[in-house]
Amino acid sequence: MKICEVDIYGDIYSLRVDMDENFVRELARMVDSRMKEVSNASPSASPLQVAVLAALDLASESLAAAREPAQAPRNDEGLIELADEVSKRADAMLEKLKGLDNQIHNA
Repeated sequence: MKICEVDIYGDIYSLRVDMDENFVRELARMVDSRMKEVSNASPSASPLQVAVLAALDLASESLAAAREPAQAPRNDEGLIELADEVSKRADAMLEKLKGLDNQIHNA
């Protein structure tokens, strides 16, 4: 496994990855971009709320794409597996964010 550093919503994350680092960085750019969009639309939202809303939005798009009839041949099973992996990682990230949010509020 390699360590890939990414910047998401102003925080640097060191991720252990066994996939192409450029792909991971592109995913991080997508998440960062979506979080900024959500934040702009809901300026009073906490970083945790922004992360949850962005994760739900991205997961929704991924599942909708997996369920749509293919316009070009694609591997639906692979897309569904990717959506599941994104969902699992988003859940793990949310748990970390909840812990940080609790630490901030208890400080």
